Amino acid sequence: MEQGVPRLLLFSPDSRILYFTTTLSNSVQVYSIPTDELLTPMPSHPSPPSTIAISSNGTILLSVSTAPPTIYLQDQTYEGNAPLDFRPTDAQSPTSCAAFQKHIGLIQPSYTNFVLGFKDGLLAMYRTVLPLPQERHEESGTHQTWPFHLQPVRVGALRKLHNAAAGGLMAVEFIPGYKSRVVSIRHDGNCRLVDFHGEGEILRT
Repeated sequence: MEQGVPRLLLFSPDSRILYFTTTLSNSVQVYSIPTDELLTPMPSHPSPPSTIAISSNGTILLSVSTAPPTIYLQDQTYEGNAPLDFRPTDAQSPTSCAAFQKHIGLIQPSYTNFVLGFKDGLLAMYRTVLPLPQERHEESGTHQTWPFHLQPVRVGALRKLHNAAAGGLMAVEFIPGYKSRVVSIRHDGNCRLVDFHGEGEILRT
């Protein structure tokens, strides 16, 4: 089956799954590298996804589309459950970029932070409990997981972090080893280091 031209590519943290979008579908496609096969795609967006990100333990996939602005958070430990249609109260424009906190070490925490950058220059951080891959049970000889209800909580937000006339935020990324420090980049290359400890502050430009 023709899958169209790839637009976005994202590997799972263990490099066993490739998530990608194409010009012919409004869903994030899922490809298993060990078995060399396409798996069931993610639930369809109202328009082609423009941003995808995944938690450091591979259990939450975040996908964004812009027309209308839509943010899905999908629990990857339970196949077939509906995604969370996340609607941040801070958002006044479409999301342009997203990133999850980078966890270092073998022990994974019970929660994670993620940030969303918007076209009007807003940068906001949220926190959610992580579904854990080992929380499984056996049923009829196959591995299943119980549905997990994602409930993001707002940590903080910085409005007009970058000029909307310059395209707002182009990319965001967590500083490894930090829970709340993020680097943001706008289209002209201007970068800012932000710390969301508290409501949020700009540390450096």
